[in-house]
Amino acid sequence: IDVTTKGKSIEVRDYQTQAILQSLRYYRNLLISPTSSGKSLILYYKIRYHIDILGHNVVLVVPTTQLCHQLK
Repeated sequence: IDVTTKGKSIEVRDYQTQAILQSLRYYRNLLISPTSSGKSLILYYKIRYHIDILGHNVVLVVPTTQLCHQLK
């Protein structure tokens, strides 16, 4: 998936790839991720996988509208 922000491509880092794969590999898991580590990007990839590959409907609940705009 080619992810961009403001027209610039986002490079997925190794630890983000590992987090994405771990979250998809195990049905239940806990990912501990510090500030500015790309949690929104990890969630985006996980959601796209469930929608595009598995054909699931997904609802993501976030605490602020800022996070909605960030993912948009």
